[in-house]
Amino acid sequence: MLYDAALDSIAVARRHVQNRNISARTVAINKALRIVMELSHCLNREAGGVISRNLAGLYAYVVRLLVEANSKQIEAPLAEAESLLSTLAAAWKACNPPQLEPSLPNTDPVFRPSDLLPRDAYAGKS
Repeated sequence: MLYDAALDSIAVARRHVQNRNISARTVAINKALRIVMELSHCLNREAGGVISRNLAGLYAYVVRLLVEANSKQIEAPLAEAESLLSTLAAAWKACNPPQLEPSLPNTDPVFRPSDLLPRDAYAGKS
């Protein structure tokens, strides 16, 4: 969800760069920055080993791209950040396929044709 939110914010920021809407661009980039920084803070650097260190470096690079895009008011760093985060999002989704709803036990009563007839219709018959 965080990747999707960051990508949405970057897409909005790119539109605002094109439209030269400085304040809206800044809001969108700041939102993406907060999300990427949260992703970085959530890394378990002790247990994550090399993968965690590599992700931390990649997140730091994305932060630099977002800051550059905002300060220079250019779209290219946003496009690069979007590409990197899209790749990470796709990898994350591949690692965590959607979970199926747990199936509930069948609690429907067993249907018997005799259920349609009055009980005394079968009285004494085997």
